[in-house]
Amino acid sequence: MSQIDSACVCVCACVCVCAALRLPYSSRDLFNRYDTAVTTQAKVAAARELVRHISRHASAEERTLYPLVREKHPQPNLAKMLYDRMVMDDQVNKQILDFLETHVPSGEAEWAVYDATLAKFRSLEEEHLATEEAEVIEPLRQVLDQAALTKLGRKWAAAFANAPTHPHPGGPSDAARARLLHPVVGLIDRMRDALTTESSSSAGGH
Repeated sequence: MSQIDSACVCVCACVCVCAALRLPYSSRDLFNRYDTAVTTQAKVAAARELVRHISRHASAEERTLYPLVREKHPQPNLAKMLYDRMVMDDQVNKQILDFLETHVPSGEAEWAVYDATLAKFRSLEEEHLATEEAEVIEPLRQVLDQAALTKLGRKWAAAFANAPTHPHPGGPSDAARARLLHPVVGLIDRMRDALTTESSSSAGGH
């Protein structure tokens, strides 16, 4: 199991999310889909789904897990630093996700740039999740009881369900504004996604 997969599993186990929200695939599955795609269309589809999945995951963490670190971590000064670090990581990742979403390569040279960018994102995401597990999740395990973990799991699942499906790098990542705006942006994203799907289906039918 890769670092990114094991870290995702640990996060989900810690906040009791697995029972509340059974995702059909993990980040690792989506990276593997991209790696093994045999057509450019399949690679683009895998990249789009990866962007969607991690955009939602980041939003859920920004509204549930990260604020709890700031509130409950046993070392307040370190807690503030870790909170800022996690938010910074998400902001950087959203910039890369936005690049991956808005560019569609059309030649060998363009695909080389795109592949390298996705590989860079994968490395950053693995590092982010490893840091999160060691310096955020593990300390919380020491201070939260099962009831608190279960409550966090419910909040995480609800946040994931209404999260934006696109990265929005210019949007808020801090907890206070994210809690207000992300559900609204998520609703707009899903409406846009539905219209895009309907338009594509109609075009394919002609």
